[in-house]
Amino acid sequence: MNRLDRWKGGNAEYVRIYYGVPAYRGDRVVVDGRPGRIVGFDAGLRVRFDDQPRHVEPCHPTWRVVYVDGDRRDLVPKVTLLEGGNGPLLLVRGHAPVELRHAAVTYAAEEDLVVIEGVADIEPGWVRAVPWCPGACGCGRSSVHYVPARPKSRGAFEAAFIEARYAEEEEIAQHSQVADGARCQVQVRIDPAHSAAAARCTFGAWWRVTLTCAHGCDRGPVLVCQLHRAAAASGDTEPMCEPCARAGRPTVPVTLTGVEPLAGAVEERRASMSRHPAVYGGLRLVTA
Repeated sequence: MNRLDRWKGGNAEYVRIYYGVPAYRGDRVVVDGRPGRIVGFDAGLRVRFDDQPRHVEPCHPTWRVVYVDGDRRDLVPKVTLLEGGNGPLLLVRGHAPVELRHAAVTYAAEEDLVVIEGVADIEPGWVRAVPWCPGACGCGRSSVHYVPARPKSRGAFEAAFIEARYAEEEEIAQHSQVADGARCQVQVRIDPAHSAAAARCTFGAWWRVTLTCAHGCDRGPVLVCQLHRAAAASGDTEPMCEPCARAGRPTVPVTLTGVEPLAGAVEERRASMSRHPAVYGGLRLVTA
């Protein structure tokens, strides 16, 4: 018999049926041989059966549920932590390497992990969940294992396995201020599909970057996340000096003067992270 796991994903609730295949409100299922349609998830899975169209019946957790409908897997949890042969492995849903690594880095920061692979090393493909361990797979909780699959086969979804490692104590200490509410101050461009043209990055800050210009303007330090550290260090995030622009001077390039980690206690970060986890913010970010 199948155990139903209830989660939230995006704007819809869904249940996991048959080892990781998601189902949504409105999808068709067969429950103990009776076909019907999912109408809700309150107090367990609720189905309107075809033989009783005016009646909604809650499904007992021990009933056998077969998922029938749909390929709408875009609301599946973005990142799943697995155990691979060489250590922790992140299963990230999607097909764009830049966005996949972005999601992996964000998740890793919350779990005291460090992503090993760069964008060029990420190879998206099709993955499916199986109830047994065939070897050379990603092993998850509840005896669920993820293996490569044929494109668009039943139960398969686009994802990538991204290698990670557990962070050292010194690295955790450097990143402790993430838990204290410090946020990245870099302005990022938003996907053209969204109405907003730009917004501030909502990820936790790990580094303090100091900048200056040829006129020596008095500039405060800029807090940046792990993802935007390289861009901030190269000056790409703020290429021109705003105080000079406000003063009517010609555009003056900004130069980097220093990068230092935000330090703090390891225990304080771990305790705070349990109370205030980092928030993605709902924006689909592209290159800054």
